[in-house]
Amino acid sequence: MTDWQKYRRKSKVVWTADGQMPEIEPYTKVKHELLESYLSDWVETIIGNRSYTPNPKVTIVDGFCGGGIYKDGEDVWEGSPIRIIRAIENGWKAVKERKPYQNLDIAYLFVDRRQEHTESLEQEIRKHGYAYLLENKKCIVRTGYFEDQLNECLEWVKDRGGHSFFFLDPFGSVDLPGMARAILSLKGTEVLLNHMHNDAFVRPIVKAFKENRGWQYLDEYNLRKYYSFFAEYDNLPNLERQTLAHNAALQLYRERSNPRFAWTFAFMKNRDSVYYYLVHLSNHPTAISVMRRNLWMYNNLDYQFHYGVFGLGYRTIEDFEKNFQLLNIEDRNRKICQEKLVEQLDRFIFNSNSFSFKKIYEGTIDHHPATREDYMSVIHQGIIDGEWEMERDGKIACSSRLTNRDIIRPAKAKQLVLFPGKVSGRIPPKRKVNVANAAQDKSNFFGKSRAHNTSSKEKP
Repeated sequence: MTDWQKYRRKSKVVWTADGQMPEIEPYTKVKHELLESYLSDWVETIIGNRSYTPNPKVTIVDGFCGGGIYKDGEDVWEGSPIRIIRAIENGWKAVKERKPYQNLDIAYLFVDRRQEHTESLEQEIRKHGYAYLLENKKCIVRTGYFEDQLNECLEWVKDRGGHSFFFLDPFGSVDLPGMARAILSLKGTEVLLNHMHNDAFVRPIVKAFKENRGWQYLDEYNLRKYYSFFAEYDNLPNLERQTLAHNAALQLYRERSNPRFAWTFAFMKNRDSVYYYLVHLSNHPTAISVMRRNLWMYNNLDYQFHYGVFGLGYRTIEDFEKNFQLLNIEDRNRKICQEKLVEQLDRFIFNSNSFSFKKIYEGTIDHHPATREDYMSVIHQGIIDGEWEMERDGKIACSSRLTNRDIIRPAKAKQLVLFPGKVSGRIPPKRKVNVANAAQDKSNFFGKSRAHNTSSKEKP
């Protein structure tokens, strides 16, 4: 028996092939849209921007896939497996338009513990025109606990090679940190998981302490190191509770799953507390870069100093309607984000004679929600303002498009800036267009598909 099996919980959510399905929640819809957006972008980046490979492989695993369909009022809503297939195929079509000579070997594995769920999913896959994937064994639907099948799954993905992506969104509690660690031991893989912050951690831990068995509970699940602050939970102000719980979750995954990069995206039912987090774990900077720009597309929270607590996330429109109107916060958030990034880079670069752009980016990306494009814009502005200087191929240079090998260091003689805070006209128009596009995406936030911006994808 593996360690993670002790975390199993039963769920009342049921699908059947004769039409029974659960009702979709607003935040689940956004989660599905974000997943679909990211995977399309992911394929375009990892395949479209790489040098020619005869037959690269991509493997997608949904470990808690459900039945593939939900009720959405009088309509229906496609579940994660259908959206995963469509996202990969749409991303691949975009690559083929630019590289018609490129081939791709795509395989999917969908796992659910209940037979009626997998029967419903197979039916939905056929309804959506993907029956050929089932017939040619490029799409495998399996019944059983994902925990029990994980080792076999990892061997299959390892034998296939190439890139892989795991989506773990269980109904109930499982040992996601332990499973993620096993997954990340594979080369070229990453994990997006649903950390049930409220239902699987906050509520049961608070309940245990109220029943005078809190320390026993934390020790049973080996959580004392991360969640000991719950002993004083009732005496803490709400923001401190949220900050401590968020930091505990990240520490849990960083230590137990051992990724190079980890980031969260909050889902909130109200303005006071987080319901759950999507947690993205990866070992490659390109993956976090692609994920970061997609998270910004779906963020509708005001930026705050406590990065990641409320800083990137989604709050349901129902709560906005109860409290105040949703404002266009994209430009304000970007401005604050870049100001905080300048402060951090000043400290990071000041403590050394020089750093490559690659080292600066990878060494600081886990501490704030800035995108790779934000880094380029901020560093370019610092060079223009005379705060920093850039060396490329042994020569002093100034470019808005930095490469991993570019060297950034404090300027030997700082220039006098007459208008600090005023963005120089030398900031490339492309950067300004990207921000405008992001704002336009925000204006179309609810109920509309988002135009996908692929103009600024970086090479892996």
